[in-house]
Amino acid sequence: MASPTVSAVPPSAPERPRFGLVQGGIVILTLFTAAVHAYYVVKPDEPPRVRLSFTGVTLAYLGLLAALYLPTAVLRPFRRPARLLLIALAVVTIVGYFVVGGFDTLGNVTKAGEALLIVLLAVDGFSRR
Repeated sequence: MASPTVSAVPPSAPERPRFGLVQGGIVILTLFTAAVHAYYVVKPDEPPRVRLSFTGVTLAYLGLLAALYLPTAVLRPFRRPARLLLIALAVVTIVGYFVVGGFDTLGNVTKAGEALLIVLLAVDGFSRR
């Protein structure tokens, strides 16, 4: 008679995504980028439609980051799409920055951070295969 297999992790235990330097970099860069976009939401000289777009980008960065790393099994099926959408969002904001213009130091630093974010997200994605 075969003995039943016993799992070391109870089924109700939350999933904990692996978290190291790459993932820490992703969190820091995403929070930084979201904070910069939030700054432009409250900047008084921005027109309302620009504030609305920056609000959407801020919320998208924060929501996708949460979907990527919150320790819950419910989000497991959404981690890969969240990673891909986070890469797409960073690409769109970088391209949008260069299309719209209005270059400044903060924008340039943010775009460099977003480029590094793309690299870290790709490294994280490939390391999870």
